[in-house]
Amino acid sequence: MSYHKNLVVVLKTNGQILREKNGEVQLPFNSEYSILFKNLNSRKSVIDLFIDGEGMQSFVINSNSSLELEGFLDRGTVKNKFKFIQKTEKIIQHRGNKIDDGLIRIEYRFEREEVDLPVYPQYNYWSPYVWERPYGPYYPYYPYVTWESSIDGTSGDSSYIATSSQNQTHISYNSIPLEDEGITVKGSKTKQDFEQNYTKELESNSYVIILKLKGIKPTGKIVEGPVTVKTKLECPICGTKSNSDATFCKDCGTYLE
Repeated sequence: MSYHKNLVVVLKTNGQILREKNGEVQLPFNSEYSILFKNLNSRKSVIDLFIDGEGMQSFVINSNSSLELEGFLDRGTVKNKFKFIQKTEKIIQHRGNKIDDGLIRIEYRFEREEVDLPVYPQYNYWSPYVWERPYGPYYPYYPYVTWESSIDGTSGDSSYIATSSQNQTHISYNSIPLEDEGITVKGSKTKQDFEQNYTKELESNSYVIILKLKGIKPTGKIVEGPVTVKTKLECPICGTKSNSDATFCKDCGTYLE
């Protein structure tokens, strides 16, 4: 689980929450996964999601709400699930090699917090000696920005907004991939629709969460099964089992994979 600035992000596979440790998530190659977002703020959040450096359509998460994104979002619909595969030399020769392969980057902003503005009386000038106040107070103009989509759909309590795409710069830095390198591709077919939504003006500040998918453990062993938050780590020296977020064995102090 990754938590930052009122947004929780977790990766799931087969309904289980994957363990995140130091920004890395271990997942067997050829596994499908989803991304679960939970907005703990009292204001809506707009999410820009980038996978392997490629951005997709932005979407909205309502205040105090959750959304599980199953795959690639395009024009309000998800048709294919996320699938993590190993990057091979053949893939690099055809697709190219990018420095941000394997990275999931979440950039998000919240609606601007509403501020109680002062109310100023307004006076009209009628003569050099007479001032008259009109009926009712005068409220200064407060900008209001709406975001909407052009596609109708049906979904739960969270929705998407349309956004313009930006050109991505890809850097080819090696023709031979590392063993633990992987990329996300289109997996099995699914059907997830999003309805249109609106937001008020957004804050100028944005926040970022980055997760890295790994198919090989630091020890060089292949990840054979998903490492979830319920996975118990067994010490190779003394056999003591520890929680999945443990770094060292609680009994003998050995580093845990």
